Amino acid sequence: VNVLMGVGLLSYPFVLRLSGWVGVLILLCLSFVSCHTAKLMGLMMDVPSGVKLREGPMSHKILGFQDLAVVSLGRVGSLCISLLFLGETFGYGCIYLIIEGDNLGKLLRRYAYFADWTNEAFMTL
Repeated sequence: VNVLMGVGLLSYPFVLRLSGWVGVLILLCLSFVSCHTAKLMGLMMDVPSGVKLREGPMSHKILGFQDLAVVSLGRVGSLCISLLFLGETFGYGCIYLIIEGDNLGKLLRRYAYFADWTNEAFMTL
């Protein structure tokens, strides 16, 4: 996460140069929406739910995204959120392999053994 945030922060000047003041306004609007959503989620997590989420003394306390999805969207919505998180995690792995394949291709093609390798071959390495 820190690497992705660092790369994102380093690319802000370039993005703002390309987008101008419109980009600044969009960034501020999205920041406001993100902050408001986080505050609403925090308020929702503080209120005990009427749904029994697990066994034990904290059975009605919302402890994470899964519990929040059960309370707000029901069991079917919770399953959809779980599948979304699973797909997102799988996508991160795929993107990592693609980026590493490109980087290995650029680094190792100068050696004779790797000269005729394709990017797909480097991704499977």
